[in-house]
Order: sequence, then C-alpha cells, then structure tokens
Amino acid sequence: SGPTSPLREASPALLLLPFLKIIVVKIRNFHNNYLQERQQQKSGSFTGIDGFLAQDSCVTESMGPVCNRTNEHLGKSDVSVIAIRRFLLDAVRSFQAGKEPPCLARELKPSFWRPVSIGAVLPSNRSWREVLGQGG
Repeated sequence: SGPTSPLREASPALLLLPFLKIIVVKIRNFHNNYLQERQQQKSGSFTGIDGFLAQDSCVTESMGPVCNRTNEHLGKSDVSVIAIRRFLLDAVRSFQAGKEPPCLARELKPSFWRPVSIGAVLPSNRSWREVLGQGG
C-alpha cells in the first residue's frame, strides 16, 4: 500500500500517560501497520519500519496472547528472563496483598532522564546499587 492508501490514513493511536499529565499520539501504530514500506524492505531495511521506537512497538504489540510457559525449559542464558518474571510475579502478589508496588514513581526526578546501561557480572554477594554507589 502506498502513502495515500486508506490504511495509512487510519487514526493515530493515543497513549494516555496521566502520571505525566500528557497524551502521546503515535503516528506509526498497529492500525496503519506502523507505516511499513515494502520497498524499504527490498532495498535494505529488514523491517521496512522507520525508527527503533516504531519497530519496538510493532514487535511488542503484535506478539499476541500470553503463552502457556509451563513446559518451557529455561537454561543458564535465561537468568535475566527468570529474574524479571520473579520480580513481576512478586510485585503482582504484593500489590494484591495491598502493598505499594515496587519502583513506583510518585514524582519525576532528574535521574529519570539520564538512564544508565552497564553490562557486568557481579558476585552473588554484591548488589548493583552498592557497586554503583547508590546504597543498598
């Protein structure tokens, strides 16, 4: 489909972010196939979708329903997957028990705008907060 096709003229997707008091309008969204260009795919772009955020949205939003993972066999290389699943399940259980969810941001702090990405393997007795000098 070309740039003037009805598919490309679909309504932009709206994201309501009340904690930031803003509404984000996603021009590239599920309803217009993220403005995917088949010609771009043929000439060099694997996805045909411009921009990382649109590509990430496409992958995230098109995954479909949650899968049954009871027969899944995770290995050593999946330690991060295991950790985040445990964290999320613990957070849900805690919230269901009436406790405040972990990592809840009640107000924006300047550090939120300066994320840090570090790759390291730490001994099991060291906290990443301790290593980065953030207490813990």
